[in-house]
Amino acid sequence: AKLDELIQATKATADVEEQKAAFKAVQREINANMYFIPLYHQLSFIYTSDKINLNGGKLGNDQFSFEKNLLNWTTTRPDGMIYTNGGPLEFYQMHAVNPGLFLYQEVLFDRLINADENLTPTTGLLAKDYAVGANGMQLVFNLRDDVKWHDGAKFTAEDVRFTIEYLLRIPGLNAVALNTFKSIKGGQDFIDKKTEHISGIVIEGNKVTITYEKLDPNALLTFSQWPILPKHLLGDTNPVTSQQNAFWQNPIGTGPFKVGKTVLGNYAILDRNPDYFIKGTGNVQKIYMHASGENDGNLLKNAEAGLMDYTWSKSVADATGVAKVKGMTVTPVNIRYTRVFYVNQFAHEANIK
Repeated sequence: AKLDELIQATKATADVEEQKAAFKAVQREINANMYFIPLYHQLSFIYTSDKINLNGGKLGNDQFSFEKNLLNWTTTRPDGMIYTNGGPLEFYQMHAVNPGLFLYQEVLFDRLINADENLTPTTGLLAKDYAVGANGMQLVFNLRDDVKWHDGAKFTAEDVRFTIEYLLRIPGLNAVALNTFKSIKGGQDFIDKKTEHISGIVIEGNKVTITYEKLDPNALLTFSQWPILPKHLLGDTNPVTSQQNAFWQNPIGTGPFKVGKTVLGNYAILDRNPDYFIKGTGNVQKIYMHASGENDGNLLKNAEAGLMDYTWSKSVADATGVAKVKGMTVTPVNIRYTRVFYVNQFAHEANIK
């Protein structure tokens, strides 16, 4: 119970110094009372080929979305193609649980705001600017008015409200996003189906004001990770079964790339979006994605064949193998995982025979 109280204290303030103190209190409680054995600190490995230049783009934790500035990347391939993995196997994965696990989740869709490689929220994206007010209890997003969905429909503030309400209806929504959205004033009433809309979301033209009933220090992180979805295409679909909707066979976003050709379970090609509101200085025109899950058994094979320009994994075996491939560079990146082994710290049923 005490640990639960200490964890809750980390979420009770938007003040960074107070958050640090709360997290340190959690760590002291764990160190004093929990018996566990640290196993290892998890690393991620980024793989890049000598056929691409990131031109100052940063490397970070690719399990999340951050500013890669892919529109500024250049490739020596004459067709403007770059190769990666993580292409869809049965469908393009929606963002309910893992909003940035696959590259297509980042480049087909946009978020309201950007985050840097350390996942610190930075500038606006779909929002041209934003502000935090009322001691962290209110967010104001001023949206761009020059954004279109890949089918030509105009992006509006209604898409923002729709996305929040739609995601709240999806079972198994990531706990970070769930807490951000249900903490909005009227969020719980909406979940309980007492209201048609969340009362704490107010739209005035291109201005979206979100007022919180309960402080959520992760709100900006959430809006830098979970993208906005098209109301005009998903508004009549059931969020409970959303992943099975035909939309996720050929998704329509607002991002810098759009779906070109997809052969599920084989490969997909994304085309640069000529109507994107940011033009960029690079020459990458297409992204070829070999179909794979998070763990790609063909990563080394494709790297050896010269068909892998940018990807990542957490596999030491992959990193060791790819490092030996001419023209490939392996860069280790710290991610927020330390594996530990807990010893008899959690209740369980007695093993009676």
